[in-house]
Amino acid sequence: MQNLTIEIGFDRFPPEHTCDGEDISPAIRVRGSDAPYLAVIVDDPDAPRGTFTHWLAWNVPATGEIPGGISPEPRVSHPVPAVQGTNDFQRIGYGGPCPPKGASHRFFIRVWGLEQELDLPPGAGRSRLEGALAAAATGYGEAMAIYERKKYPVSGPRPDTGLEAPGAPATFFITLRRKPPHDPWSCRTGRLPPFGGISRMEHLRRPRSLSRTEDPGTHP
Repeated sequence: MQNLTIEIGFDRFPPEHTCDGEDISPAIRVRGSDAPYLAVIVDDPDAPRGTFTHWLAWNVPATGEIPGGISPEPRVSHPVPAVQGTNDFQRIGYGGPCPPKGASHRFFIRVWGLEQELDLPPGAGRSRLEGALAAAATGYGEAMAIYERKKYPVSGPRPDTGLEAPGAPATFFITLRRKPPHDPWSCRTGRLPPFGGISRMEHLRRPRSLSRTEDPGTHP
């Protein structure tokens, strides 16, 4: 079996090829194949419940590159003819990386060279495609890229918290209360203080003349 060289132009999935963006299939360059047709499987071996299949396509003419943006239809003729199967989202066509938020997963783009078209109906599942590949494949190659969904947006408020996302400056609001004035009585009433124009507090601090009963030296 021939060894194919597969190139996708990135090692980390751009958002436009994932469920966080436009969810369009990437362009795949294939070198080293002399077979007339290609088949593609894209999968995630790190999925929580085992390998998750994102794309099945076959009978793609081997022109050196599988163009990006193939529409999610059973049979397509543009930008390249292809037949597509049902992925593990239970949809036909390409479904981009969509791992649990905060988890980094590997995604493999697997390509086979085919000596002839596969006699499979549109919408076929992975097991049927792999069975057909076992008899018709003449070459194989793969590429891998990772994708991790962020728990919070890159900028802007976090969901349900109002706090800004990591990397953005945080904003805090502090309410300061003024200390009450020294003589709260006069401020509350707006009138002149009693005791001859002095405040109550000043009056209490002034020394007073002691009466007979207050002066221990004159107590009878």
